[in-house]
Amino acid sequence: MKTVDHDVPCPICGNPAESGCVYGPDGWAGLRWRAGAPSIWGNLVTSTFGGIDIGNNDVFFRGAYACGIRCDSCGRIVVECRTGGGEDGPGLELVTQASDLERDGQWDQALALYQRVLDDPRYSAHHAYAQNGVHAIEEQRRTSKNA
Repeated sequence: MKTVDHDVPCPICGNPAESGCVYGPDGWAGLRWRAGAPSIWGNLVTSTFGGIDIGNNDVFFRGAYACGIRCDSCGRIVVECRTGGGEDGPGLELVTQASDLERDGQWDQALALYQRVLDDPRYSAHHAYAQNGVHAIEEQRRTSKNA
């Protein structure tokens, strides 16, 4: 069984999760969202006539993909959606940097970036993630003081 590097907090439950990408086998149509229950018709209609694009589509190198976070604890995958403005949505770069700093133990710098995300309404899609990041750092500090 493959071991997983848990490097980010889950934006849903706050438990350790991993960052990565969901890939689509069809590099032409990409990944798309369509409301409703899964069905063959929904799949055909979405890839042919619309749906909301999520992720990115790099036909020549990576195919269709959406960056996100996968959590074993709550069994969810949370992906970034392009519709938030910009290729990966506003604030993604900040929470990614904060997560990297958090993983490397640079908690003050990570907290500053998480707080920047929380203070800016344009980054509301990342507020839950930033709040969980702040909580995780506070918990790590408490644990390290008690050790």
